[in-house]
Amino acid sequence: MPHEPPKPPRPPEPPKPRAAPFWRRRRARRALSSALNLAAALFFLLAAFHVVLGRLADPLESGGGWDWTVRLTDRNGELLREYLSPSLTRRDRTPLAGFSGHLVDAVLAAEDKRFFSHPGADPLALARAALEDLKAGKIVSGGSTLTMQLARLSMGLSPGPRTFARKLKETLTAFLIERRHTKPEILEAYLNLAPTGGGTEGFAAASARYLGKPPSSLSPAEAALLAGLPASPERFSPFRHPERAVRRRNRVLDRMLLSGAISEEEHSRAVSEPVRLSREDPPFLAPHFAARARDAFPDEPPETVRSTLDLSLQLEVEAMARDTVGRYRDQGLEQVAVAVMSLPDREILAWVGSADFHNPRDGQLDGVTAPRQPGSALKPFIYAMAFEEGVIAPSSLMADEPSDYPGWNGVFSPRNYSGAFSAPVSARTALGSSLNIPAVNLTNVLGVSKVLAKLRELGMGTLDRDQDFYGLGISLGGGEVSLIDLLSAYAALFDQGIWKPSEIFMPPPAPGTAGASPSRPPTAARRVFSPEAAFLVRNVLSDDRARALGFGEGGILATPYPSAVKTGTSTNFKDNFCLGFTARYAVGVWAGNFQARPILTSKRYTPPGRACSTSSTISWTFPRSRRGDLKSSLPITTQRR
Repeated sequence: MPHEPPKPPRPPEPPKPRAAPFWRRRRARRALSSALNLAAALFFLLAAFHVVLGRLADPLESGGGWDWTVRLTDRNGELLREYLSPSLTRRDRTPLAGFSGHLVDAVLAAEDKRFFSHPGADPLALARAALEDLKAGKIVSGGSTLTMQLARLSMGLSPGPRTFARKLKETLTAFLIERRHTKPEILEAYLNLAPTGGGTEGFAAASARYLGKPPSSLSPAEAALLAGLPASPERFSPFRHPERAVRRRNRVLDRMLLSGAISEEEHSRAVSEPVRLSREDPPFLAPHFAARARDAFPDEPPETVRSTLDLSLQLEVEAMARDTVGRYRDQGLEQVAVAVMSLPDREILAWVGSADFHNPRDGQLDGVTAPRQPGSALKPFIYAMAFEEGVIAPSSLMADEPSDYPGWNGVFSPRNYSGAFSAPVSARTALGSSLNIPAVNLTNVLGVSKVLAKLRELGMGTLDRDQDFYGLGISLGGGEVSLIDLLSAYAALFDQGIWKPSEIFMPPPAPGTAGASPSRPPTAARRVFSPEAAFLVRNVLSDDRARALGFGEGGILATPYPSAVKTGTSTNFKDNFCLGFTARYAVGVWAGNFQARPILTSKRYTPPGRACSTSSTISWTFPRSRRGDLKSSLPITTQRR
């Protein structure tokens, strides 16, 4: 074979050009630029989001008004009534320190074990929920944190369909809540707002409703029972589904064990602890008074409103009202109303609007505030005006004889109820015995317009017609006034002539002391009579000899201690008033029928100077021995005068 000549060596390859640095490559520069722009955009987006969050309204701020349960108590703290929040649920505002540590541990174990470490949304919980949803092929878990649940509650998003838009809104709201509030504040808000079923919201209300105890004294088992409710309040209700509620409780206890909130021994005891439920309903006491107090609540009342009512006295008076109607029902008496007031502060101690609030026909009507004809009960104010203006004195002689007064609708010819006339009598006797003709004469002298103006100044705003409508008949009760207005007007006679409105709330407690009460507005006190005129009237009304002509000396209106009494009765005993006073207390009574039917079907009375027939008499006792200032009883009587 021919020898092949050797191949010439390859020329060396020229050196490759050095690659440009990464940041100098065009594609890389574009990618880097895009990344920087995206980062800048995200930065500015987050900054803008942060700024926007700072300007958005706090979701936990109240929109005004009150959204919690208000407890109305008597003057000694006895619960009278609970008024639900406007959402018609029982909700108690309780500070975080007022909840049991076991309850806090149970709630965190059941709802959000990483509550103190996430910013409002928990990525791990969301990822776990997403996997569960993928496996189930539907949404079975939302991965909501406690803050996200609070966001739903505060924004009215619960209950509702589970959607991505809804979840996004919950998450953004949760971030806002976390930005505005500390973790303890968020936890406290959730504990007060969590849905717990049974007409309750929050664990304080649930603890009272289901267990009959405060949320500060819950055992681990009780705490776990309540902590399991928000997941499905109706499904896990211990009242409706006790076995299901126990299984849910035990699952919460298992989580508490895993989180280290309880020991193995505590877990074992809690799982075997029986459920002891409370089925006590809130009290429903002094219903007419409670309704009056509710109408007077401020826009944002405190959780506890302490009223002036004395519950023990209230219950006594209610029993007397029922007993009185029972004794006189055959005479046609169906209703009695009573108000008891302290002097001189005008605090309402008892308020009975009807003999039986639960009577389906008319028990809910309030005889304390219903305008009725007061009969002769207005006469003392006419005499006080006359004393003050010097028209008469108690010793002045007054005519008691037939008189005719022309008016726009005919001639008015008043007569005494007895039908007899007493010739000249002293003003003391005329007022004490409640004679009609002297009172009409005084009204004619003073002027109807002036008398009406004085009665309105005394708080009788229901006398709102013109003077021609009432005429001289105003002196005999020809208008309509309420028992409470009449009692307040009489109180002015027994307080140096100074009128004040009645009080139903106790004064606010001093700072740092227990108790709560709405602020009292400045008392709208005003002088309506001179002290001298007021003294003369109450002196007459407490004089048993002055009423001897009409009621008999030593009769049913007499008491063994200093007191003053005045009665008033409309035609046919449709309305019967009696007002009695001691130095410290005032009692007003109305007896009749809300349908304005006569009480008596027959009229048989003893002659003047003797007590009226007992069939026309309503006697009341006013026991005050427990207060140490009055050892006897005060009969409050309704008589035809």
